[in-house]
Amino acid sequence: MKFLSGESGSFDERLVWQNVRYFLGIENEVNHEIRASLLSDSVEDFWFLNSGLTIVCEQILSNPNGSHPIHMVNPQIVNGCQTASVIQSVYTETLRSLQGGFIQVKIIETSSPEFVEKIALASNTQSRILGRDLRAHDTFQLQIAECLRSRGYFYCRKRGEKSPPGKFTVLDSARVGQLMLAYVCGNRRKAKQTQTTYLAICMVMLSIHWPRLRISL
Repeated sequence: MKFLSGESGSFDERLVWQNVRYFLGIENEVNHEIRASLLSDSVEDFWFLNSGLTIVCEQILSNPNGSHPIHMVNPQIVNGCQTASVIQSVYTETLRSLQGGFIQVKIIETSSPEFVEKIALASNTQSRILGRDLRAHDTFQLQIAECLRSRGYFYCRKRGEKSPPGKFTVLDSARVGQLMLAYVCGNRRKAKQTQTTYLAICMVMLSIHWPRLRISL
């Protein structure tokens, strides 16, 4: 953990000054989940659950043969600031050894500031993931798709999904969430709200009552 810590023992923010943002706090939902993974009894699963760190540096100093520590000149974490901050926080505040846990690290050697900026932008850019996207493979969603298909509707669980050949009326998850909230739960006023986070929460709540909903459909 020496790599992540400054002289005072806290996280060394010099490592992330070229990152697109600083630490958002442990109260942040994603950071809270990262912390929970580190403190769980399955810390060895962290390798599979976390996307890791991307580090750029001006030079990598290492021995060519064998397994030896490496040294980096002016290292910068351009992707993974939140992960690195949470790891350092858990280690220093709980004195947990984190033994058995591993993380993927990509190290890029370059002396070009322009290339560093390109890496930082590319590694932190992706199409926005909505709350309902994360629920696309829920059993509840699959049951809705099966039910609607038998009635001539294609339920588009994933954005960008194409309907199969045939005369199907296409309904996406946001629209179905609004319809269920309005007609199954009887809350038409809230159904008019289009915030994706709110609709995702509604779909989760509706899934609890799915046995009753299946009968009504």
